[in-house]
Amino acid sequence: MNALHWNRTNPYEPNTILTVPFTCCPLNTTKNWNQLPKHMAEASKCAITGVNSYSEGCFDGLADLLDRYKKYIIIGLMVLVGIEIFACLFAILLFRRKDEYSAL
Repeated sequence: MNALHWNRTNPYEPNTILTVPFTCCPLNTTKNWNQLPKHMAEASKCAITGVNSYSEGCFDGLADLLDRYKKYIIIGLMVLVGIEIFACLFAILLFRRKDEYSAL
């Protein structure tokens, strides 16, 4: 609702003004934008009235998801850092060991 540069005109019915964008409306029962319906009547009605529109945006959903699982993300990153440090130390030890074999 606070978008300043959003053109609110309806491309399917030029005399109406959209309340929400088409992407905020479910198009069919599967709610899948990959399988668009033949007519946009259901989405057009939702976009004009705002009824049954999605209320949460993608950025807010992603932020909530990251906030909900941040403990597991931090643990996973710490395990990954530990593995990388171990691999680096192992590579250094192998390199040092190579010098001992080349002297023989």
